[in-house]
Amino acid sequence: MPFLIPIVTASVAAASAAAAPIALAGAGVSAYMGIQQGKEAEGLAKDNADMAQNEADMEATRLEKQNQFEQEERLKERDLVLGKIRRSNARSGLTSQGSPLLAELETTENLTMDMRMSAYNTYEQIRAVKYRGAATSAVYKQQGASAKRAGYWSAGQSIIGGLSAVSSLPQKNPKIGNYKSATTPKNLQKIDKWLN
Repeated sequence: MPFLIPIVTASVAAASAAAAPIALAGAGVSAYMGIQQGKEAEGLAKDNADMAQNEADMEATRLEKQNQFEQEERLKERDLVLGKIRRSNARSGLTSQGSPLLAELETTENLTMDMRMSAYNTYEQIRAVKYRGAATSAVYKQQGASAKRAGYWSAGQSIIGGLSAVSSLPQKNPKIGNYKSATTPKNLQKIDKWLN
């Protein structure tokens, strides 16, 4: 059986010689993939941020157009109501002085106040939509930055893992000329007995 030890020793030497570059290459590929995944996630997060901001801008534009349309309709409604009041007063022989004038002014003020409240409410809705869009966009951008950092951490972890794997491969012992493995002390003892 002592004849098997040189064969095993030669096999370990050949395996360790081939395994080190393979382990380092694997660590390099893994590190590269970690960085690429981080960059890809960052790019996707930026796209999501842009999309969230665009959706908020589109909603704000829609609300502005809707408000403009409603204001125009309210102006028409106000003019129609005032026209009815004036026509009614004219039929009954009233002039636009005194109480009829006050009623007309009060109606005009009420309709104008309704228009202003509607415009203010729409303004607040637009502001809220833009704020939500900006906040969502910021969250996506932060997630992208975190993913990019995680990719670099993953790359570092892969490199350290690869170096650790290479360091645990069997290495030639310069004192006795044989191969030993830091992870298998029994093999080292067997080789030492065989050499002595």
